[in-house]
Amino acid sequence: MAPVNLDLPGSYNADAGKPLLVTRLRVFGSYLEETVDRLGDVEYRLEQLPGSPEEAYLSYGRNSGRQFSTLVDEIGWPHLEAVQLLKSRSAFLNLTYEEVDRFTDRAETIFSAG
Repeated sequence: MAPVNLDLPGSYNADAGKPLLVTRLRVFGSYLEETVDRLGDVEYRLEQLPGSPEEAYLSYGRNSGRQFSTLVDEIGWPHLEAVQLLKSRSAFLNLTYEEVDRFTDRAETIFSAG
């Protein structure tokens, strides 16, 4: 069973108004260990490719109706929104952008766009 609702990245990507695309989710670490009964964090490799120019990040933040205290927060909103959607308020999911292949040979792809 996948530890995340696998409909979420597809529905996120189907929204043409989003300036990012979720291209792949991979699980690794303790989630793949058969001997582990109790899981702490479930770790993911999340890759996003720009679905539109960088200026779209700022425009998307401004058009979201949200208030931001800094320009960095406003530009970063599309990324944070995608992470929040994928985590679905779970305290057990830890999303990472690390190159997991650098430190483990055990990782499984659970979602791939295209």
